[in-house]
Amino acid sequence: MADVSRRSLLKGAAVGAVAVGGVGGLLSAKVAKAAPANRVTRNGTQLLLNGQPYRMVGFGMWPMAVSSWCRPPNYDGRSVANLPQYLADIRQSAPHVNSIRVWFFQQFALNNGSWDYSGFDACLSAADAAGFKVIACLEDNWSYERTKSHNPALDTTWFNSGYKSAVLAKEKVPYRQYVQQVVKRYAGDPRISVWELVAEGNAMTFSFAQDVAGLIKNIDPQGLVSCGEVGPLSSSFYNLPTIDLASYHYYADYHQTGWQNVQQAAANAGKPWYLGEYGVSTTGTARANAVSDLLSTVFAAPNSAGVLYWQYSESGGDQFKVGAGDPVLPVLDRYVRPTAPPPPSPSPSSALPAPANPADLTKEVVSWDAVSGAHQYRVQLLQGGKVVRSRTTSGRSWAWTPLNAGVTYQWRVAAVAASGKVGTYTAARRFTAGRDA
Repeated sequence: MADVSRRSLLKGAAVGAVAVGGVGGLLSAKVAKAAPANRVTRNGTQLLLNGQPYRMVGFGMWPMAVSSWCRPPNYDGRSVANLPQYLADIRQSAPHVNSIRVWFFQQFALNNGSWDYSGFDACLSAADAAGFKVIACLEDNWSYERTKSHNPALDTTWFNSGYKSAVLAKEKVPYRQYVQQVVKRYAGDPRISVWELVAEGNAMTFSFAQDVAGLIKNIDPQGLVSCGEVGPLSSSFYNLPTIDLASYHYYADYHQTGWQNVQQAAANAGKPWYLGEYGVSTTGTARANAVSDLLSTVFAAPNSAGVLYWQYSESGGDQFKVGAGDPVLPVLDRYVRPTAPPPPSPSPSSALPAPANPADLTKEVVSWDAVSGAHQYRVQLLQGGKVVRSRTTSGRSWAWTPLNAGVTYQWRVAAVAASGKVGTYTAARRFTAGRDA
């Protein structure tokens, strides 16, 4: 079914969520440390990057974590393999846009029933290489990727308790377990700007948002979290200390235009908001003018933090899509805030040396010595010479879990400067996993 059904059926849908209980006893986020280089952070109603005001401006590109082995029922020909070319084409008309919103759904990390995050890794690598941050959405309210149908949507029963125990179609574990797993994998990764709980979760409950946002913040305390809502939620959601941003999905075609309600609710909570989706069905100059008119008003509000146009596509997509050379691209580009360069590396003229004494503490736990001038370390797991996992940590050890018992892997590590420049990797060390984690 075309994406238009996803949007048209929203008309008249309830965009308020069930709010239960007060804000007392909320799970607080961990105390934040100094902001890491190149990671988007929040200070009150503003987003920051390297200490400078930042706006998320770019496109919804939902299939950009899809691989050849996990095509969903609504597959339209696009996948992560297209992403480098798409981003290069965007750069021709919009050299400053900086964000893409992508489905990091559980089913796209499953390869014949086994966990495989190579599509996510490839998405993040391509985005980073082109200067884009990724808004990672963790589940869809609608059933397109599960059954190719708009309905059934996730209901209050699922948001109240089912997310902890029910396994949805095309998935392997309950949502909450998956969130814990995927956030742990990418915790601290500056390539991810925001974790979105659910795309358009109309029946979202306060207890769900409190629990899952708290779970994410406990694993990734400096990661930003948004509910991913269509329209305004109860003020109790925005008062959660673990919710950083509000969102709104704007479609004049479906009479979804009341963005000011979300903007004001977020401002009342002392937080920013963004247009998580914005689509215009006219084309050419008329569409570009409509986008320019709306954004000039939106960004007059001091807590407006971004816009993700729905959607960019060079094949597939819906009536709202824009492609290479579309006049909407330079319009969006005008609303990107200039940002400061990352802090300089202690050794800007040369890469940091490889860490000394890489060691296998067990078959799955590895360690290495500190490198002077290192801000973090990039540790990679390889299989057959191909990188299958890549993580960034401020520590000097890493546990590879889960692994398949009896499978031979290699690992290597490099120091990362404050500028984000990756130094020299150690020689790859081989080991055979001795157990399933």
